Amino acid sequence: MRYEGKEGRVPEDASTDNLGFDLRSADKDGVNRYIEVKARAGVGAVALTQNEWWKALRFGEDYFLYVVMNAASDPELYVVRNPAENLDPEELVEMVRYIVSADSILSAGGRE
Repeated sequence: MRYEGKEGRVPEDASTDNLGFDLRSADKDGVNRYIEVKARAGVGAVALTQNEWWKALRFGEDYFLYVVMNAASDPELYVVRNPAENLDPEELVEMVRYIVSADSILSAGGRE
């Protein structure tokens, strides 16, 4: 937020809205940046959710990944514009689903 203000933009915190980005930041012409922020205590990889990656694809040049490396000691900000175009991520498929059998439902549930 402080960095965006120093750059002459007006940031808005959207981190709790599950929009696929943490900040929406408008410049003096009203052009928005959609910013996902990640931090590492040292230097290391970051993970983007499927929603964040899809928004990076959708917003293209207007989507930014801000990564703070060495956040625990000597923070350094790295800014990647259009990460979907400019980064080469490893796709990691992780999904947990709970399959409940029909027998279990019929024995535990009451018919209404």
